[in-house]
Amino acid sequence: MLKERLKNRLNEMILRRKKLLKSLCKKEALASNPSSKDALSAVPKMIEEREIQKSTLLENFTVGYLEEMLKSTTKSIARDVVNTLIPPEQAGALLVIEKMYGSQPKEQPS
Repeated sequence: MLKERLKNRLNEMILRRKKLLKSLCKKEALASNPSSKDALSAVPKMIEEREIQKSTLLENFTVGYLEEMLKSTTKSIARDVVNTLIPPEQAGALLVIEKMYGSQPKEQPS
């Protein structure tokens, strides 16, 4: 049940993020060149560049740093995930999982 809830929440967050990123890139492209049709064709490339930038940034995150960042968030959806994974004043589930399984190759989310 917990695994299902987390998986559903993750999927919702991913879909929202993709829609938001597409919308932001589209606005940015149109703002830079409102009369050009080429501006909209540049959106997929802009999205890809941002995804690469995000991946590079995330490679340097540690589990402990990620848990601290999640604990300090003010977003309600992230707070739901945090409250499930990281009970107050206790070790977070991510650290426990990392200790149990050690470092394993990273899987890319689909």
